[in-house]
Amino acid sequence: MRGIDLSSGKVVWERILGHKYGWNDLFYINDSIVVIASSGLHAVNLRTGRGWDYHAIAGKNDYTSMAAANAAGLALGLLTGAFVMTTGHDIVTGLVSNVILEDSSLYMATREEIVCLDKNTGKSAWRYPLPKDMGSNSSLFYDDDKLYLINYGFGYLGYRKVKVGEPFLAVFDKATGTQEYVSFINTLKDPVSGHEVIDDEIYLLSGNLISVYSINDGYKRDEKVIEPDSENSLEYFTGSNIFIERDGRIQSLFELWPGNLFILNSAGNIHSVNSQLKVEETFLKEDLMFYHNNYSGYRLISKDDNCIVTDNYGNRIAEFKASAASIIQGDILIDKSEDALVLINLKDALNAD
Repeated sequence: MRGIDLSSGKVVWERILGHKYGWNDLFYINDSIVVIASSGLHAVNLRTGRGWDYHAIAGKNDYTSMAAANAAGLALGLLTGAFVMTTGHDIVTGLVSNVILEDSSLYMATREEIVCLDKNTGKSAWRYPLPKDMGSNSSLFYDDDKLYLINYGFGYLGYRKVKVGEPFLAVFDKATGTQEYVSFINTLKDPVSGHEVIDDEIYLLSGNLISVYSINDGYKRDEKVIEPDSENSLEYFTGSNIFIERDGRIQSLFELWPGNLFILNSAGNIHSVNSQLKVEETFLKEDLMFYHNNYSGYRLISKDDNCIVTDNYGNRIAEFKASAASIIQGDILIDKSEDALVLINLKDALNAD
């Protein structure tokens, strides 16, 4: 990693960071320091290149002892926002969680442990070892004084998902790292592909199976195999940026049905599943819209090559040609076509104050 003086092109600092298992994330902890998740966590002062390192194992070298699962592409950016960077054809990567930054603490899980670090020094406040060969790709979230770990049971070989470890749900005291409970998840032959939390329940998707666990004690409350049709499998829970047009207004699926689950299938359609685990409605791929920006209280919604501008009630205000990859700088929307750079003054287009 290098810092380069843009006025001269000279390298002003250089920092060697391990990335055998890929760079998983980068985020700011203040205006001059970033933390990079790459074979652990590394704080980097952007002015000097200096900072602390916490080394951890976020992958696995030997693939020969594992059976490959069905090939699965990366999660679609508009649908889930997820991506994975990998290195090497015989290396399993992605055996790591997201990183949580709260106050002065950083929380992360790898295939070997869950750890809490001081964001300023990188020193461990507490760590809890995971059962040997059980850790995998995982997700962390917290609520009040508890930290929740959902271990999915897969990693990535290139861009394919492969079975690694075992799915489980574990809960820890956020301040001390004391484990409160662990619940191993029976997912038949498939790893967990995603989760949603609604009230005091965690919904886990595994193949076409949805399992419901209590967030309070880890006990399984319900499960059901969802078979909306004979050709398409269930892939992922969708993000909150999916919109449809209903009764003349453009609204989020989460706004219209706040208690439902929304699951993408292999055909690109989305199933709305209620709390009784029944499919209530299916939204076709060609009807889906995607929120991608906000400007002066307006929502910018993408559909095909069009950008639809709505107010917060879903009423159409304007529509013009622009892709979901467009960005906003000040009052200007910037997009590109095959042969041109497109600039749209949103203030003029919307007559915004």
